[in-house]
Amino acid sequence: MALHAYHGALATWKHQYDALEKPNEANLRKIYNAIKPVEFPWALEITKCAPQQAIKNAGKAYKHFFDRLKKGKKGANAVPTDGKKIKRPIVGGYLSVLIETQDALEAKTHSGAVGVDLGLKTFATLSTGELIKGPKPHRALGKRLRRLNQSRARKTQGSANFSKAKSKLSKPHKRLADIRQDAVHKLSHRLATTFIVMGIEDLNVKGMGRNGHLARSVGDAGMRMFRTQMEYTSAMTGAFLYTHPRFAPRTKVCSGCGQIHEMPLGKDTLSCDCGLVIDRDLNAALILKTAASSAVAALWREWLWRCLGCVKPSSMKQEEKVRCERFNQTFQSGIQYLPGFGRSGTHLRSAPTD
Repeated sequence: MALHAYHGALATWKHQYDALEKPNEANLRKIYNAIKPVEFPWALEITKCAPQQAIKNAGKAYKHFFDRLKKGKKGANAVPTDGKKIKRPIVGGYLSVLIETQDALEAKTHSGAVGVDLGLKTFATLSTGELIKGPKPHRALGKRLRRLNQSRARKTQGSANFSKAKSKLSKPHKRLADIRQDAVHKLSHRLATTFIVMGIEDLNVKGMGRNGHLARSVGDAGMRMFRTQMEYTSAMTGAFLYTHPRFAPRTKVCSGCGQIHEMPLGKDTLSCDCGLVIDRDLNAALILKTAASSAVAALWREWLWRCLGCVKPSSMKQEEKVRCERFNQTFQSGIQYLPGFGRSGTHLRSAPTD
């Protein structure tokens, strides 16, 4: 909306200037308010401040332009380019670039199912055995942040030095957020384009942050951000994302036999009577993988029962055994084409064989 009003103000200003009139931003705002109900009725649905401020900015830009001409200063390219690269000035700031991209991601491989267990020592433990360490940017930039916070605290609030100290403090905070978001985005993108079924846990991140000993590490990990990005990337690739219930056991359950054990936080290894000795995070990832695969198999089986017209096994009749045998054959031959259920709804990557 603001961009629409800004460009309209520039065009009207140029037209009036070419007609030897004396345009100003106050008249432009009157003209815009007069034609808005007729030509732009959709603009009435939002606040009037957005277009008015944009027109004021256009008037301020023209004023600065003519002031520079009076002083004999020539304009220069704000952002120089050399064909392929954009050179940003040393003074800093932000650069906005508009590009066209595809709305959907393409899955590179179909590597089956994976469970992802999040933690603090290791950010993510995959059921494949891969350990993914987090960048922990707050720990890396902690000393600098403390020093800048102390420097700002010594300044008088509202003074020029206070503003300078505040600006210096915002830069490492921005870098900290960018590092965390980049790491989480790359991991979620890799998982969504590699695996067709993914299992994650429903963590109470807000509750974990109330722990005074773990609050900084929990906030530094970006666990909630990871789940958000997993949800929309899986929807784009068509992968099935399973969220394990919050209070359902995962670390305590043996991934080999299903026996439940007591696992306090200080215990890193699960030892079961079945002979399995495994790291607690890897065990949780395997439980998440099994739960996700079971959820997909249940949905897939239900879909096939509906398509083939079979009844439930508990109410099976003698004359319907043939159709149900056909269902079992189709299920076994088509299980490799597991359906993906994204956030936007259900869709199949490939039709099952008959």
